[in-house]
Amino acid sequence: MVNIIGSALQGMNVQTNKLANAAHNIANSGDKGVNIEDLIDITEAEMAYKANVQLIPRAREMHNDLLRIFDKEV
Repeated sequence: MVNIIGSALQGMNVQTNKLANAAHNIANSGDKGVNIEDLIDITEAEMAYKANVQLIPRAREMHNDLLRIFDKEV
C-alpha cells in the first residue's frame, strides 16, 4: 500500500527547501534586483505545499473507509 502521508510529507519537505532557496536568493539579490524565477518558485512552492497538506485528511478518510468496509465483511 502506498504511504500517502509519507508522500505528502516528502512533498512538503521538497517545497520547504524550494521556498528557502528562493527566499535566500531574493534576500541576497542586492543591486541586481529580484529574479522573476525566484518569485515563481515561491508561488509554485505555496501551491504544491497546500496540495500536499490536502492529502493528509484524504488519507485519513480513505483509511476510515477501508476499516468500515472491513468491519462489514467480518
